Parts: sequence; C-alpha cells; structure tokens
Amino acid sequence: EPAIATFRLASGRVTRSHQLMACLAASEILATHPRVDHRRIGATGVSLGGWLSTQTALLSDRIQVVADFGRKTLLVHDGTTVENFQGIRDLCHILPGMHGLCERNLLALACCPHTLLAGHGKHDAESERDGPTHFQKLFASQYAALGQRKDFEYLAHGGGDTMPADEVINYFRQSLALDAK
Repeated sequence: EPAIATFRLASGRVTRSHQLMACLAASEILATHPRVDHRRIGATGVSLGGWLSTQTALLSDRIQVVADFGRKTLLVHDGTTVENFQGIRDLCHILPGMHGLCERNLLALACCPHTLLAGHGKHDAESERDGPTHFQKLFASQYAALGQRKDFEYLAHGGGDTMPADEVINYFRQSLALDAK
C-alpha cells in the first residue's frame, strides 16, 4: 500500500480521492435502481470503508444514515510534538485537506445532520483501547450540544475488525423507518 499510494501521489493522482469518487458514483447508481427509495439510503463500512461511508455521506445528499465500524484512526495524538511525530502509518487515509481536519473525531459537526451508528469489535485490541476514549464520548457530547443526541449511537460488538451486519441492517431499518421484513 505505501508504494502504490506514494507512486500515485507522486504522479498527481491520489488513490484515496479515486476511491471516494467511486463511492459517490455508486451512490448515484444505487439511487436510480427501481427497488431503491433514493431518499432513504444508508452507507456502511469497516476501517477504510468506514471513512469512505462517512465522507460519501458528507458529500452526497443521497446518504441519510451512516454505520461506521473499525478503529477510529487518530492521525495526530494528543501531546504530539515536531520532535516525536513519527508520521502517518496508514497512507490510505491521505486525502487533500484531511490533515487539516487532523482526525476523524473532528468530523462530528459536519456529520451531525446524519444519523450515525459507530462502533468497533471488542476483539480488535486497538479499537477496543481507542474507540470509546477518542470517539464515542466526543461524538455523543457534540451531537448532544447540537440537539441531535438521539441521532448518534455507539456499538461495541463481540467481533473483531468487522461490521455486525444484522445490527446495522436493523439500525438502518429503524432510522430510515423501513418495514422490518
């Protein structure tokens, strides 16, 4: 991944932006399907897919509900100085402007119009350690401050770095007021 991301970045093509454009295109294609209500679409993903689902929702009016699972990557930890900064290990998160946001935790104000289910698996050691501390409490308090606390839930499920499909489907059905068929 670092070699590919670096090569594409050097050639003026950011891999991450292509992935996001593909997600936006997919949401447009999905919205035209005859069995899809284009006003009630949810996006979900694990790890990088969680980032992509959140960012797709921020850029597309099609997405109303997001379920974001996996480690809530921190690009810059508290207490980081120039001397102890070791770089960003996961180059898949490089997107123009992303470093200005610093970390996904700071997206709460932008996310708030969307109903959001976030979470992680208890058997993913890094997510179990960082998820509740750096993400859950911050988003809950920011959604509450914006009068939208009911639109944010956090789920620590029994798996690893996965998405609990049944829980997400039920959350989408409830949030989008769909019949539980």
